[in-house]
Amino acid sequence: MENTVEKLIVGYGRDRTERDFRRYGVADRCAYIDTNESERTQRAAMMQLVAVARDQGHEVDLVLLTLGDLGHGVDLKRQREKLEALGVTVIVPNEKPKRPRGRPKGSKFDPAPDHDEEIKSAWHDDGRTVQGVLNIARRHGYEDVTVPQLRGRYGNRFKQY
Repeated sequence: MENTVEKLIVGYGRDRTERDFRRYGVADRCAYIDTNESERTQRAAMMQLVAVARDQGHEVDLVLLTLGDLGHGVDLKRQREKLEALGVTVIVPNEKPKRPRGRPKGSKFDPAPDHDEEIKSAWHDDGRTVQGVLNIARRHGYEDVTVPQLRGRYGNRFKQY
């Protein structure tokens, strides 16, 4: 007789519905959902179920729609360590790769040194318009340069009093 291990798929979320978990194979009775009023009582119940299932030899997959559902900061770390110790596989199906925050490093507008000097002097020249400076930059091949890029690279056009 073959020894088969039964897999239990459990879902946990905060302010979710059972319907959110159905597409990931979580039965309604295995979806544990906390609300602001429940103060994470469903998470505690889910952890008990997972511990009992692991003790009985079942393989357990925990489906989270976002890692933040499990907790934040130290609480999240503590919960993940508990789940790791139990041997639970945590699945976050919609986890998006994190985009870096802030401005991208390096400017798209990075003219050659001789062009840079000419554009800079035109930028600070009282007799030239902004459009005239943009035309000089475009004549040197910087078609996509914008006023905010010029201001970011060279500062304000005129001295502020």
